[in-house]
Amino acid sequence: MLQSSKQIRPISITVLCWILIVLSCWVLFSLIKGNISLSKPFQYLPKLVGPIILLVCSIAMLKGLNWARYLLVMYLICLPILILIFGADKSELSIKRVLIAMLPLLIIVSAVGFILFRREANEYFIGKS
Repeated sequence: MLQSSKQIRPISITVLCWILIVLSCWVLFSLIKGNISLSKPFQYLPKLVGPIILLVCSIAMLKGLNWARYLLVMYLICLPILILIFGADKSELSIKRVLIAMLPLLIIVSAVGFILFRREANEYFIGKS
Protein backbone atom coordinates (compact mmCIF):
# COMPACT_ATOMS: atom_id res chain seq x y z
CA MET A 1 0.00 0.00 0.00
CA LEU A 2 1.37 3.41 -0.98
CA GLN A 3 1.47 6.20 1.53
CA SER A 4 0.95 9.75 0.39
CA SER A 5 3.53 12.36 1.31
CA LYS A 6 0.79 14.78 2.38
CA GLN A 7 -0.97 14.22 5.69
CA ILE A 8 -4.74 14.16 5.99
CA ARG A 9 -6.10 17.63 6.72
CA PRO A 10 -7.18 18.08 10.36
CA ILE A 11 -10.89 18.76 10.81
CA SER A 12 -10.13 21.95 12.74
CA ILE A 13 -8.25 23.37 9.73
CA THR A 14 -11.13 22.46 7.41
CA VAL A 15 -13.74 24.06 9.67
CA LEU A 16 -11.65 27.19 10.21
CA CYS A 17 -11.00 27.62 6.48
CA TRP A 18 -14.65 27.21 5.53
CA ILE A 19 -15.76 29.67 8.22
CA LEU A 20 -13.26 32.20 6.87
CA ILE A 21 -14.37 31.57 3.27
CA VAL A 22 -18.04 32.11 4.14
CA LEU A 23 -17.33 35.23 6.20
CA SER A 24 -15.06 36.81 3.60
CA CYS A 25 -17.55 36.13 0.79
CA TRP A 26 -20.34 37.61 2.91
CA VAL A 27 -18.32 40.78 3.54
CA LEU A 28 -17.39 41.10 -0.14
CA PHE A 29 -21.01 40.67 -1.26
CA SER A 30 -22.14 43.17 1.38
CA LEU A 31 -19.60 45.67 0.07
CA ILE A 32 -20.80 45.14 -3.49
CA LYS A 33 -24.46 45.52 -2.52
CA GLY A 34 -23.68 48.61 -0.44
CA ASN A 35 -24.81 47.15 2.89
CA ILE A 36 -21.53 48.13 4.55
CA SER A 37 -21.01 51.87 4.64
CA LEU A 38 -17.67 53.36 3.85
CA SER A 39 -17.81 56.86 5.27
CA LYS A 40 -14.15 57.74 4.84
CA PRO A 41 -12.14 57.28 1.62
CA PHE A 42 -9.28 55.40 3.33
CA GLN A 43 -11.75 52.71 4.47
CA TYR A 44 -12.13 51.29 0.96
CA LEU A 45 -8.76 49.59 0.81
CA PRO A 46 -8.76 47.83 4.23
CA LYS A 47 -12.38 46.71 3.91
CA LEU A 48 -11.75 45.31 0.43
CA VAL A 49 -8.26 43.87 0.91
CA GLY A 50 -9.01 42.17 4.25
CA PRO A 51 -11.69 39.77 2.96
CA ILE A 52 -9.60 39.02 -0.12
CA ILE A 53 -6.61 38.11 2.07
CA LEU A 54 -8.84 35.85 4.20
CA LEU A 55 -10.31 34.20 1.10
CA VAL A 56 -6.94 33.57 -0.55
CA CYS A 57 -5.38 32.27 2.68
CA SER A 58 -8.32 29.96 3.38
CA ILE A 59 -8.27 28.40 -0.08
CA ALA A 60 -4.49 28.02 0.06
CA MET A 61 -4.65 26.39 3.50
CA LEU A 62 -7.23 23.91 2.23
CA LYS A 63 -4.66 22.98 -0.41
CA GLY A 64 -1.99 22.56 2.29
CA LEU A 65 0.18 25.56 1.41
CA ASN A 66 2.29 26.49 4.43
CA TRP A 67 2.75 30.19 3.55
CA ALA A 68 -1.01 30.77 3.86
CA ARG A 69 -1.15 30.13 7.59
CA TYR A 70 1.74 32.52 8.22
CA LEU A 71 0.11 35.22 6.07
CA LEU A 72 -3.21 34.72 7.86
CA VAL A 73 -1.65 35.02 11.32
CA MET A 74 0.39 38.07 10.27
CA TYR A 75 -2.77 39.73 8.92
CA LEU A 76 -4.73 38.89 12.07
CA ILE A 77 -1.95 40.29 14.26
CA CYS A 78 -1.82 43.52 12.21
CA LEU A 79 -5.62 43.88 12.11
CA PRO A 80 -6.03 45.30 15.67
CA ILE A 81 -3.28 47.82 14.94
CA LEU A 82 -4.98 48.87 11.71
CA ILE A 83 -8.32 49.15 13.51
CA LEU A 84 -6.73 51.32 16.15
CA ILE A 85 -5.07 53.57 13.55
CA PHE A 86 -7.94 53.89 11.08
CA GLY A 87 -11.01 52.96 13.10
CA ALA A 88 -10.77 55.34 16.01
CA ASP A 89 -11.17 59.05 16.10
CA LYS A 90 -8.44 60.78 17.99
CA SER A 91 -10.61 61.43 21.03
CA GLU A 92 -9.76 59.53 24.20
CA LEU A 93 -13.28 58.05 24.50
CA SER A 94 -13.20 56.63 20.99
CA ILE A 95 -9.79 55.03 21.52
CA LYS A 96 -11.02 53.39 24.76
CA ARG A 97 -14.06 51.99 22.94
CA VAL A 98 -11.90 50.59 20.15
CA LEU A 99 -9.52 48.98 22.67
CA ILE A 100 -12.45 47.34 24.47
CA ALA A 101 -13.90 46.16 21.16
CA MET A 102 -10.55 44.60 20.22
CA LEU A 103 -10.55 42.17 23.17
CA PRO A 104 -12.77 39.58 21.40
CA LEU A 105 -10.60 39.97 18.29
CA LEU A 106 -7.48 39.18 20.31
CA ILE A 107 -9.15 36.06 21.70
CA ILE A 108 -10.07 34.98 18.15
CA VAL A 109 -6.51 35.63 16.93
CA SER A 110 -5.15 33.49 19.79
CA ALA A 111 -7.58 30.66 18.99
CA VAL A 112 -6.75 30.76 15.26
CA GLY A 113 -3.03 30.75 16.05
CA PHE A 114 -3.50 27.74 18.33
CA ILE A 115 -5.45 25.85 15.63
CA LEU A 116 -2.94 26.65 12.88
CA PHE A 117 0.19 25.73 14.82
CA ARG A 118 -0.79 22.58 16.70
CA ARG A 119 1.21 19.42 16.05
CA GLU A 120 -1.43 17.96 13.70
CA ALA A 121 -1.55 21.19 11.70
CA ASN A 122 2.23 21.33 11.49
CA GLU A 123 2.31 17.78 10.17
CA TYR A 124 -0.34 18.63 7.58
CA PHE A 125 1.34 21.78 6.32
CA ILE A 126 4.91 20.52 6.44
CA GLY A 127 4.07 16.99 5.30
CA LYS A 128 6.06 15.09 7.93
CA SER A 129 4.67 12.05 9.67
